[in-house]
Amino acid sequence: MSLTRYVPEGSGIGAVYAHDRRVWDPFLEFTHELMRGPSPLTVAERELIAAYVSRLSACSYCAGAHGAAAAILGFPAEVLDALVADLETAPVQDKLRTLLRFVRELTLAPTRLSKRHIEDLTAAGWDDLAINHAVGVATRYVMATRISHAHGIVVDDARLQEAGATMASPDWTCLPPDRRRE
Repeated sequence: MSLTRYVPEGSGIGAVYAHDRRVWDPFLEFTHELMRGPSPLTVAERELIAAYVSRLSACSYCAGAHGAAAAILGFPAEVLDALVADLETAPVQDKLRTLLRFVRELTLAPTRLSKRHIEDLTAAGWDDLAINHAVGVATRYVMATRISHAHGIVVDDARLQEAGATMASPDWTCLPPDRRRE
């Protein structure tokens, strides 16, 4: 159920962004660069991080859409479910598990982060740019879950799957049409 007058019932988070483009368009440009720009993290890994953080933050909207995109890009829904149930036994490579362990701590207990977390990431083979991008994706989707919750955004599963399919396409962008680069 929508909580605000300017987000119509059944609308996605795009309705929030469209309500005040002066504020939100720069955020969407940031999102586009973070999620689809050059990165040591694959698009699939970035979508998985977005979905994982969203599930940890209890946001069915963001988790549903980004989980669907991650599934299309190679991380089936069972992987996301397993990550949330028990990260240590989930069917992912150890290198990725180390990154997701860090993302989980950043999401649920950021004040507990220490130099050891970064040392673990480096030892697992993640470079500074990958760590920086993982932090960006995790914090961006913590913010998105708060936006979604504050506006009461609820979208049915079929629309979430459709959104995930759209986001999984190689030419996807979250930028409004008049802000897209050719």
